Amino acid sequence: MLQGGHHPDLGLSFYTTLFRELKKLFPTLKLHALESSEVAHITKLENSTHTEVLKALIDAGLDSLPGAGAEILSDRVRRMISKGKCSGREWLDVMRAAHQLHLTTSATMMFGHVETLDERFEHLVWLP
Repeated sequence: MLQGGHHPDLGLSFYTTLFRELKKLFPTLKLHALESSEVAHITKLENSTHTEVLKALIDAGLDSLPGAGAEILSDRVRRMISKGKCSGREWLDVMRAAHQLHLTTSATMMFGHVETLDERFEHLVWLP
């Protein structure tokens, strides 16, 4: 699993070059990389769409998209614990785009902090 963070200067070409080089060096590597919020960040840097960014990443060797970064999909909670990450809706939009491209994904939930029980249930209901 490879995560990149939200680097202000590392755009799509950095990740596509990295993925191609990793696949060249390790042809059997299954690249489970970046999270939805990182894809959303790259999309903004590139002034592109989630689908276009994901297509480029897949073409470069991305095999699956991890579910990290979901935290709790409630924006109230995300504003408190995930400043700088995309909204819950955009996290879901990236995952929907990934599914339309037949990319395998997962989803996580980080709980036990400031969220309510209802927000935990909402998180589960909202997952695609």
